[in-house]
Amino acid sequence: MKMKKWNEMVAEKTSEMTEPQFERTGKMLKKIADEKLSIRFMSNTFNCFGSELATLRLWHHYTKGGTIKDVRLQYSKNMKSWLFQLENIPLSGDIEQTFY
Repeated sequence: MKMKKWNEMVAEKTSEMTEPQFERTGKMLKKIADEKLSIRFMSNTFNCFGSELATLRLWHHYTKGGTIKDVRLQYSKNMKSWLFQLENIPLSGDIEQTFY
């Protein structure tokens, strides 16, 4: 059985993000950040709003191996918060929740 490449999975984008999937992923991201995060999944991207340190922890976790390139870290003037984005998730949907 041939394994699909990440970009092939992204191109398919057939599934909808479920609440349990979002809960599990949100808890995992919050554990990595080790702080409160406001997370929104929209347009196949996880948007994680939090402190500078929390978002830096996420950025470091996902870039340390150099395998995942679809990450962004920036300050959102509109939200007055730091934003970490994990893009090109092979799911669709629009879900938002704060994890304490």
